[in-house]
Amino acid sequence: MEIRTNLNLGLLNKYNPVSIQQELEWAAGVSSLLKDGLIALGDKYVDPYLRNQAQTGSLEAIQARRQQVQQYFAAVFSADWVVLTLGLTETWFDRTTRRALTEIPSPRLLQQYRDRFNFKQLSYPECAAVLKSICTLLKRYSKPELKILVTVSPVALERTFSGQDILAANDVEIVSVRCRWLSGCQCQRGRLFPLLRSSDALDSRISLATGSTQCH
Repeated sequence: MEIRTNLNLGLLNKYNPVSIQQELEWAAGVSSLLKDGLIALGDKYVDPYLRNQAQTGSLEAIQARRQQVQQYFAAVFSADWVVLTLGLTETWFDRTTRRALTEIPSPRLLQQYRDRFNFKQLSYPECAAVLKSICTLLKRYSKPELKILVTVSPVALERTFSGQDILAANDVEIVSVRCRWLSGCQCQRGRLFPLLRSSDALDSRISLATGSTQCH
């Protein structure tokens, strides 16, 4: 289970701020993944803090890959620049470990562990607090001259679990990811580089598609 394979497939991507924070905490040794964080799925194990495409394997193999992942993320603390790309506020949590998953659990996980996971739409204050913690962590363990570049993911939501229409949910994400950096994670080393999401192109004419209800 080479780390390079995971990188090429984007399996190490983190899509919500809590998953970014906890991965950096594990890499810094501030906290550790609980013993029951790796989940049995049939006769194999899965690391739910990677994307669902990540391979399953024996417990020993998944633990070894987890160590590789933490060593990979630890390299951030020796970097001159760190780029944080803010993505989602829609977040799935493991009730057993109280840790955030990178994305929705796979159908097989949900089928086998029906009550283990829960969905939460992170609030603006929650996101701001998490990003402030990320900045503090980076300043504490990184080079004194570290610079942080924060971008906004240009990828729009394709599905939502918030109960809103997908266009309305995208608007919530866009506003949240921009504002939570500006108020919650300001630090001397940080700079925001705003990218447009694909749904931003609709903003000037969105009322033509959605009407006054902002739904369709």
